[in-house]
Amino acid sequence: NLLSPEEQTLFRRLSVFGGGCTLHSGEEVCFRGYGNNLEFIDHMSSLIDKSLIYQEDQPDGEPRFYMLETLRAFGRERLRASGEMDEIVNIFNRSVIDILEKAQDALSSPKKRQWLDRVEVELDNIRAALSWAVEHQSAEIGLKIATTFWRFWTIRSMMREGTQWLKRILELPVKEKNTVLRCKGLNAYGIMFILTNNISDSIKIFKEALQIAENLNYPEGMAQALGYLGWAYQFNTQFEKGIDHCQQAKRIFENLGDKRGVATSYNSVAWMYFWQGMVKNSEELFHLSKEIRLEIEDMRGYAFAQINENMARVFQGQQNNAITDRFDESIEILSNLGDNQIMAWGISMKSAYFFRANEIEKSRKLAQMAHPIWEEIGVFTGIIWTEMISIEIKLQVDQTEGLKEKLEDMLMKAKLSARTHIPMVKYAQIKLAVKEGNLSQAFTYAQTSIKEIIEQNILIYLVETLELFAAVCLKIDLFDAALVAFLFSESQREKLCMSAPPIFFEQNSKTRKSLVEIIPAKKIDAVRNQVREMSTQDYLRKIEEYG
Repeated sequence: NLLSPEEQTLFRRLSVFGGGCTLHSGEEVCFRGYGNNLEFIDHMSSLIDKSLIYQEDQPDGEPRFYMLETLRAFGRERLRASGEMDEIVNIFNRSVIDILEKAQDALSSPKKRQWLDRVEVELDNIRAALSWAVEHQSAEIGLKIATTFWRFWTIRSMMREGTQWLKRILELPVKEKNTVLRCKGLNAYGIMFILTNNISDSIKIFKEALQIAENLNYPEGMAQALGYLGWAYQFNTQFEKGIDHCQQAKRIFENLGDKRGVATSYNSVAWMYFWQGMVKNSEELFHLSKEIRLEIEDMRGYAFAQINENMARVFQGQQNNAITDRFDESIEILSNLGDNQIMAWGISMKSAYFFRANEIEKSRKLAQMAHPIWEEIGVFTGIIWTEMISIEIKLQVDQTEGLKEKLEDMLMKAKLSARTHIPMVKYAQIKLAVKEGNLSQAFTYAQTSIKEIIEQNILIYLVETLELFAAVCLKIDLFDAALVAFLFSESQREKLCMSAPPIFFEQNSKTRKSLVEIIPAKKIDAVRNQVREMSTQDYLRKIEEYG
């Protein structure tokens, strides 16, 4: 009763904001009925004087206005009673969508950090709009918001929340499921789902998106769904299928003139080459992706591609300051952009580089830096990668307590979300069994893992597992098996252009020395000549002879 009618109107309309407003956004949503801007500003000042709203200055100096939650709840009651609720909420929702559309356009530009920070300030308003959409079963409004906002969820460590919102929105009843919005929503949901949940369900999500895109003859949606499906097949070790889908996506992106999509396709195919041990081919495609990202001034994509290109070089045995400089450049770019997810990837890959270079303490610190970020984001691939580096470091210094249970947990996560990572976990299980003196178990683990690596063509892990298998065979006096495994690993390293990193120098030196001491030189030369002609399938048949 202490407010004028105009102040009462402004107070109840402002209650629609869940996260405060600027003068501009407040005026945009609440201005209807005011004669001029000065009248609006006067009434805002009056509400501040009466402690019904309060002002806080943002880092850029622009004032923002908030309402205490108890007052906001009362304001919403009055707004509902006024009959204005639907109209004001619709204006509010449109203003949220407008901000997100502008931010989406800027996410690949040099102004990305500025827009991410602006969107973060609006986070509670976005949640309010999403809540309204779910409560009122408005899938259209929910999808308009979520499909323009999902990249923010991935970049700012909020994928679990994003996945939950999209799940709720996509489950809302709709008259027509074959819509562009639903296709976009499924693609966004699928990419977050695969990183935080499991492979099989994400494949189903992308297939539904692809079906809708095909029904609508919607090429952009088809390209996105095909590319994401290829990415998902990769984690399921279905590399041939994954490459085919990504190449189909690339052709559509080229027809659309979408260079970002082309670069993404190169990156996905490069990873599938990487897992198959084709590290040189992988490096070349990562480089192409990087060059395109630089051309279109997508610095996030440039940094990501450079990190991946670096890893392909590391697995070829490159160890130099240029490698660390490129990691540092990428991490700095991502830090300046406020991109936690890809920054954590860069830190993780730099940690892996130092581990392979046998610089254990540097590797440990970086893994410890990246792991909490992955845990916060909820991305299983990152969690597994950094956890496995930490476990490998503990195995190096004989700190084995509790590792068996941790490895079982990592194996379960890898089976769900990234089957490409299973050999990494099993490698550590072999080493742990050796450390615990269970050589029979170590032999069985190694034999099984090598079979799976060859059958699934995850050859990036083959040479190192073969070298470890040779060391195990020597310990149980299977000298011929040790010789064949070790020489075959040398042959594969040469074929795949994968020089042994310093972390394995000591183990391989001991194996080589033992074999030379035990086995006559002529036999070693004869076996070396045999394994040079041996394919992975030949070795698969050979290893099965060991029972």
